[in-house]
Amino acid sequence: MPRPRRARTTLDPIDGFAEPDVESARGRGSLGARILLSLPDRLPLVALAGFLVVSVTTTFGIFHAWLVVPAFVVAVVLLWFVVPVSALASTRASQWGAVASLVIAIVWFAGNAPFVAQWFDPSRDPGLYFVHGLWFADHASSPISIVRASALAEGIPKLTATLGRIQGGPTNVITIQGGDLLPGVIGAATWLGGLRAALLANLVLGSVGLVALYGAARRLLGPLWALAPQLALGFSLAYMYLARGPYSEIIMVIVGLAALTWAISGVRSGSWRDFALAGIFAGVASSARVDGVLVAMGAVVVLAVAGLGFLPREKRRPMFVGGATFVVFAAASTFLGVYGLFRNKASYVRALGEQPIQLWYAAFATVVLFALFWLVGRFLDARRLSTFWRRAAPVLGGVVGLILLFWLSRPLWYIGRFAGPGGLATIAALQKEEGLPVDGHRSYEEQTLSWLGWYFGWPMVALAIVGFVLMVVVGVRRRNLPLLLAAVAPLTVAAVYFTRVAITPDQIWAFRRILPVITPGFLIAALVPVALLWRRFASPVTRGVAIALAALVAFGPIVTWNGLLLVKDGGNQLTATEAICAAVGDSREVLLLRDGAPINYGLAIKTACDTDVLSIWSFDIKDGNLAALHARTGDIPVVAYSQGAMPQPRRAAGADLTFTVPRWNRHIDHLPDAVVSAQYSLYFGTLKADGSVVAR
Repeated sequence: MPRPRRARTTLDPIDGFAEPDVESARGRGSLGARILLSLPDRLPLVALAGFLVVSVTTTFGIFHAWLVVPAFVVAVVLLWFVVPVSALASTRASQWGAVASLVIAIVWFAGNAPFVAQWFDPSRDPGLYFVHGLWFADHASSPISIVRASALAEGIPKLTATLGRIQGGPTNVITIQGGDLLPGVIGAATWLGGLRAALLANLVLGSVGLVALYGAARRLLGPLWALAPQLALGFSLAYMYLARGPYSEIIMVIVGLAALTWAISGVRSGSWRDFALAGIFAGVASSARVDGVLVAMGAVVVLAVAGLGFLPREKRRPMFVGGATFVVFAAASTFLGVYGLFRNKASYVRALGEQPIQLWYAAFATVVLFALFWLVGRFLDARRLSTFWRRAAPVLGGVVGLILLFWLSRPLWYIGRFAGPGGLATIAALQKEEGLPVDGHRSYEEQTLSWLGWYFGWPMVALAIVGFVLMVVVGVRRRNLPLLLAAVAPLTVAAVYFTRVAITPDQIWAFRRILPVITPGFLIAALVPVALLWRRFASPVTRGVAIALAALVAFGPIVTWNGLLLVKDGGNQLTATEAICAAVGDSREVLLLRDGAPINYGLAIKTACDTDVLSIWSFDIKDGNLAALHARTGDIPVVAYSQGAMPQPRRAAGADLTFTVPRWNRHIDHLPDAVVSAQYSLYFGTLKADGSVVAR
């Protein structure tokens, strides 16, 4: 490894905040050193290549392996070289920091892989995303058709093609909620390694998310301090849980942090290409989640304010071009996701009511704000505004601090409630179980900032509040747009979800809302005062304090660990599903006796085994209805979760498979701490002409 050159830092005499030394990505250093330094940026680029290909092909119903795989390879080749123009200088610290960030991600993946969740039960969002991904493994388009099964069931009393509580509607086509990006990724993983690879898909993305956090943080904190936020996120119970299962928020983490990385580089380099990539990253979030537009809104606000005499006159034109480029490319990739929702999931969008419409209007308003501020800024006196911004910096920082303290204090004086006439039975049941006052209207949105303290420790929250204040003060005073981007983006999303969390408040489920953008933003902000303390004061005592504070942030989440980390959430469902698919074999139909079966499990059987599922309750088997089914299908497999449900004579005495499904328990006022298990038994048979079932 060549001898690295010494890094340069410049301390501002007023605020003492030093920016990490940067140089052109094509600057000094050997080719190997430059590639090593760029890997934390190139991995999100590889992810982006996959996201774009999957988004386009799932949107237009052309999700075929023969198309997706070569398109992905081409996209990777094209994007591999589009690293940020502004990169860290090739120093010993930056090289070791890059290596450490990759090692952390690899070790984290290896440690979590044996305990990956098994969400074959489509009772909540992750189960729906997962089984939808299995559908994509065998089908090119998003809608799940039960047309053929409905035709087979037509006219036979009590026999249905509906898959549990999931209905096909008048068209007999099932629409799964949410964007198609994560299900498409899961479907592609299934091509590579079957069901087991599908289970690991989101965990791989979780590793990329950790690297993406380091890539963004090192541009603000330096290459070594940036390891602390990465460690904190990796150690957190919430991130491990959500990455082990198929939660779309992990994609939001990746694209949000990558957008920040390229936006920072664009500001420092003036490269329109960086702004374009930042916009594409931000917009792709809308292909993953209906609220993905939030990722771009904070950046647009900062770029808009930059037009109000915020920058010297010679920097205004490059920044306007860069900001406009960001807006255009973010709008284009956002449109892809929104169009996909309306094209493939119009009923889902209608069911959400005004919520997504309001977000899209808010995003459009920020674009109007961008255009308006830059137009007005042309007629303002830059010198007077320079003085204004310098004087306003501490005021704005104080306002941010007061807002954060306001959010933090809400549990002391405010009780959040859902709007609407009826409460949620789920919330009331959890409250009763935990000995809390029963009020099904409670949203617990007053605790949203406190949740960060639960998972990451209160020292992190305290440091982050100080950090956000410093970032705003220094960012405004020194016209440091990278600091403002890193501060305003998470605070913009926090303004939405700290105010109205709009989710069932059980943990870890509810933390999904504040994992993307907000959580990485708080972790970066928490290290800002630490880095400032180290750079501003050179005494051994202050530097020791800085190291101790960084360690508190990095390792604080460990205190929340418990035995649940060694439990596969939903474990043994893979074994059960593989057994069911083996029993189904090549049959085009399967009969599911619903007694005792997990809710909606018929959907898992349909997508995992790629077969049509017909179902019936055992007490509805009469009047020759199964014989009528046999007349249409011939001998077909029968799956039951209760031996008593099987029509006689089934000669096998015992169950074909007995298994236990463990689940992390759910709490409102504290983190999960125990396992809730359910035991199931599977019985397989074959439907005969007289409507009886014989053992297979």
